[in-house]
Amino acid sequence: MNSKTYLYLLAFILLLPMSVSAQRKGPSAENLAKAKSLKQKYEDASVAVLASKYDIEFGFDNKTDKVTVSRKKSEKIMCIGSTAKLSHYDSYDDTSEILYKEVQYENGKKIKLQFSDDYMNVDGFFYSDSRVVYVPVNYPFQGSVRKIYFDKKYNDAKYFTLLYFHDKYPTENKTINIKVPNWLDVELKEINFDGYDIIKEKTTNGGFTNYTYTLKNIESMDKERNAPGPSYNYPHLMVLVKSHNKNGKTVELFNSTKDLYKWYKELVNGMENDPELIIPKVKEITKGKTNDLDKIKSVYYWVQDKVRYIAFEDGIAGFQPDNCQNVFKNKYGDCKGMANLTKFMLKEAGYDARLTWLGTKRIAYNYDEHPSLSTDNHMICTVIHDNKKYYLDPTEKYNTFGQYAERIQGQQVLIEDGDNFILDRIPSMKSQDNVEKSIVKLKIDEEELIGNAKLTYNGESRSHLLYNINHTETDQLDDALEHYISRKDKNFELRNLEHSDIENRDQTFELTYDYTLENAVSSFGDEIYVDLDYYKEYGQFIFEEREQDYLFRNKIKIVLETELEIPVGYKISELPEGMNEKHKDFSFKVEYKDLGSKILYYKEISIDNAIVKNSDFTKWNDCVKKLGEIYQNQLVLQKK
Repeated sequence: MNSKTYLYLLAFILLLPMSVSAQRKGPSAENLAKAKSLKQKYEDASVAVLASKYDIEFGFDNKTDKVTVSRKKSEKIMCIGSTAKLSHYDSYDDTSEILYKEVQYENGKKIKLQFSDDYMNVDGFFYSDSRVVYVPVNYPFQGSVRKIYFDKKYNDAKYFTLLYFHDKYPTENKTINIKVPNWLDVELKEINFDGYDIIKEKTTNGGFTNYTYTLKNIESMDKERNAPGPSYNYPHLMVLVKSHNKNGKTVELFNSTKDLYKWYKELVNGMENDPELIIPKVKEITKGKTNDLDKIKSVYYWVQDKVRYIAFEDGIAGFQPDNCQNVFKNKYGDCKGMANLTKFMLKEAGYDARLTWLGTKRIAYNYDEHPSLSTDNHMICTVIHDNKKYYLDPTEKYNTFGQYAERIQGQQVLIEDGDNFILDRIPSMKSQDNVEKSIVKLKIDEEELIGNAKLTYNGESRSHLLYNINHTETDQLDDALEHYISRKDKNFELRNLEHSDIENRDQTFELTYDYTLENAVSSFGDEIYVDLDYYKEYGQFIFEEREQDYLFRNKIKIVLETELEIPVGYKISELPEGMNEKHKDFSFKVEYKDLGSKILYYKEISIDNAIVKNSDFTKWNDCVKKLGEIYQNQLVLQKK
């Protein structure tokens, strides 16, 4: 299954209806013992795959002159819980077809069940032109077994790209058989095999080369959130169909990046863009601007603001952008359509704008080594001006010109250049570029804190703030900002809120306000206890029983400077303990300073590479626990 549709398939299948297939006879003693043994091994699973087999064979369609792929999948699945109800499925689109499907009892007898065939969608939201064939199957008791068969044909081998050993269920034995004819040049790129006992056999017979890969005792594919994409960690085969010599001449397919680009370019050349409709709008939004970069920004920001992003680009056949006039007229599009509209609007404004393909950080591949349709999943627009490249991703709402979202930073890009192409990399940003800084001045009024604050947001901290306040329950900006600042805390009374221009992406976004916070001060005898940190970021962000690295949405830098006026007649009892922990991927610093009539509380949290690796969870947890203890330790003021 192609990785681009895998997550959508999982989401889709969770919504499928379930039904019951009758089989009254209970399990054999052998099956029951097997199921109990597997349940001890895979405690969280309701079923386990006893045997999964893929038989893959390449063919040739003389009518279309295309290499085809036959993929036969058979699975023997056992219920290891008390009962299970599952939907088994396979997907196809206009480049493939399902030829055979069947469900059997363990003895091979066919179960008469109704297969459904629907567009793949989640909550009615259309993602791609892919369709899914599925059948609901009941496993009535522990030890019950079903055999599932799906035969699929790819009418063009370029769409057959990835074969994973892991699946959503634990598997005792997985076998992949691949039969390659001698007239076809195919590379089976083995990725992430280290650490796995994968047995490979290669034989030749009658004009074919047969490859067999076997892996046993496979855990289910982890469903942890904020984890690297499966291409980083899980063993799999990338199928690179390079060329064929079927009819006496060599035909290059995807032998190199040049071949991949050539196919992409053919799709682009086959479009029917008509920029006539967009010309008046380009003139309107660039009118009065004399600076080239200001004109480029105006187009970029207009597409960001006015065109709604619809995420259906992950369909395997969805590689051709929509025509610019369609996206402009409809005011919605996927990443390809939005990039294409941006390109043509900028060209009408007189600039060198080009379509650009890339894989986001979810994908581990690059164009140099992996000329495959699985190497990229995104499209943006590149503007070349004064010998400098500017990368424009209009799907990133509120993103600033010249700054890039974490998901594309450092990624290799394939830029159109006529019959040639340009390979480059998007610049990476630093955590300092996303700094979120708060300067707070406080004084004590009986059991309340009276304060004024100045908050500044840069980079992705700014774009995420604007995204959040524009997706609150209220349409009023000030109300949205108030909810964001106070976290809807009834003890937090906000006054005199002012903010910078929300429409100006090119400046730091600034908030200033006064506030009163109740229940942040308490008195006992001659002592006053004060809580100086309202938000307490990451104070409970502990990793427990997590297997995979944790990815943050972006690099993070949080800075808080709080000054508290010491009430007349009081002194600091004792400066609380701070911390200063540094790691190559993150750091935590907290300190208190006695300024005489004031005390300074300073906090700085940096997550410099937007990741905490599994190997560093212990270090991270130790830091967070220490930070949590600091949050709990209030400042103590004592009467002189």
